Formats: sequence, C-alpha cells, structure tokens
Amino acid sequence: MKKLVWALLWFACAWTACGPTPEELLKGSWKAIAVEEEDSILQVDISTVGFTFNDQGRYTYSGNLNYHEAGSYYVEQQYLYTTDTTKSTPATKAVEIYFITPDSLSIKMKDNGKTRMMKCVRQ
Repeated sequence: MKKLVWALLWFACAWTACGPTPEELLKGSWKAIAVEEEDSILQVDISTVGFTFNDQGRYTYSGNLNYHEAGSYYVEQQYLYTTDTTKSTPATKAVEIYFITPDSLSIKMKDNGKTRMMKCVRQ
C-alpha cells in the first residue's frame, strides 16, 4: 500500500511538472474582452485592444485611442516584462500574469495607484 501511495504521488508530481509554462501559454494573439478597475468594469472601447507574443521574445500591443507598442518581452515567475522599443528611450514595464490557460489570460497592473485587470481571450 505504501508503494502505491508513493507511486501515485510521483505520478501526480511528474504530471504537473510536464504542463506548459506561462511563457509557452502566452505565445500567440490575445484580444481584450474586459478591463476592470477596482472591481468595476471600465466603460471604454476595447475593440482594438490586444497583444501578440512570438517565439523570439517579441510582442506587439494595440490599445484604444490609436496607442501601439512593440518590442521585447520575457516572463519571470508570474510577471510579464515588456520593453517598448518604439520609443526614443525604451523602458521596461512589469505586469502580473494573474491567470492563464490555453484560451484565457488575465493581466493585473497598477495605473495611477489603482489596480486594473485586463481579461483576454486567445484569437
């Protein structure tokens, strides 16, 4: 019985260790479906808001009001770091990957001292 318990524990650990990493899940195109601030849905046009992350560590971001970013990215623990190289002085920003599955992404960030959550679906 003891061997069976150890075998099941080993199998469970091996199974979870083989799953895709957040960085692997992030690759691809994402479209925003909601933006929340302090637990209230913001009433903004998000029809053009989305991200694309590729295998070479490059990303693009399209926001509302004709805002665009592009540059490099990497994931460390639960944080997504992006460096917008379209600006004359590139700066690295960090946001929290709050939740990620193969088809859903929630990014948590701070904006003017308020917590914001962007919920996305894979395109």
